[in-house]
Amino acid sequence: MVLRTTAVAILLFLSALFCEEAKKKSLEWVTFGKALETSKKDKKPIYVYLYGTYCGWCKKFNKETLSDTTIINKLSQHFVITKLNTASTETQEFQGEQVSERQIATIFAVRGVPSNVFMDSLGTIIAKIPGYMPPDKFTPVLQYIGDGWYKDMTYQEYIDSGDKLKKKK
Repeated sequence: MVLRTTAVAILLFLSALFCEEAKKKSLEWVTFGKALETSKKDKKPIYVYLYGTYCGWCKKFNKETLSDTTIINKLSQHFVITKLNTASTETQEFQGEQVSERQIATIFAVRGVPSNVFMDSLGTIIAKIPGYMPPDKFTPVLQYIGDGWYKDMTYQEYIDSGDKLKKKK
């Protein structure tokens, strides 16, 4: 009986630990207005994920890229993250007005989904990247923007410099 109780206690402990670990490995999305506000306060760039519920490539991006541990860690550490449904009429605060998510996508000139928009803490667009990206292609983009390299060089220069940049940081 004591052995069974101990085994149950251990299983409960491990389950709780696993649940906490699972929570740590998911992204904490905020509303668009909150992202702009937090970005200004924390001086972090914003990552805006634009998607459609109907979009197969968006589902693939969610499943393969946005659930990747490296991607989650980089986004969580370096960015304020928000997402917008390009077909949604739900409103978000933008430049002092309530604007639909669809209208924000139009303002960003998003032509297809998934689409990734990166903004600085002042709300200026740093980069717009349309289409699906696997984790190995998305990681260097997050490093380039998250570490601030975009301020000093083009993305191509960043990629071309490779190991030199690792030594500099």
